[in-house]
Amino acid sequence: MKACAAARQILSRVERTAQLAQAASRGEAGQLSVAILPPIGGLFLPAAIRAFRERFPVVDLTILNLLPQEQITALMDRRIDLGFVPLPVVEVNPDLECEPVRQVELMVALPPGHRLAEQPRLTLRRLADEPFVVFNRLKAFLEILRKRFAKASDERRG
Repeated sequence: MKACAAARQILSRVERTAQLAQAASRGEAGQLSVAILPPIGGLFLPAAIRAFRERFPVVDLTILNLLPQEQITALMDRRIDLGFVPLPVVEVNPDLECEPVRQVELMVALPPGHRLAEQPRLTLRRLADEPFVVFNRLKAFLEILRKRFAKASDERRG
């Protein structure tokens, strides 16, 4: 009796292994490692993960928080399969394929009476020389903002 139960269990495992192997050959099983920059990922990642899980329920999905340049390096080293970085902030290796996924607008909060507060829309050039505050948890994003503001400030002066 015990031998029969053990045999059934082994056959079940073999069958499951065969199903996983077939799913993997169709790209429906395996592992996927994705890197994000937290402020960006929050805009679309939850819905994307839900849709991915519905379509590929047996794929092991790993999400990593990496700075943009770390993502580029990890992609080149094949430590991750996919990265979400803000462009054109990072220099992208020409060996990588990039596709825009989402465009976002930055928002600015100004105190009442600020000389720019009544403007319906502001450009980075107009804000380039203004002081700004960013939440501590968004330090990686702060570097991206600094680069964009520096570029806008240079363009303004040039």
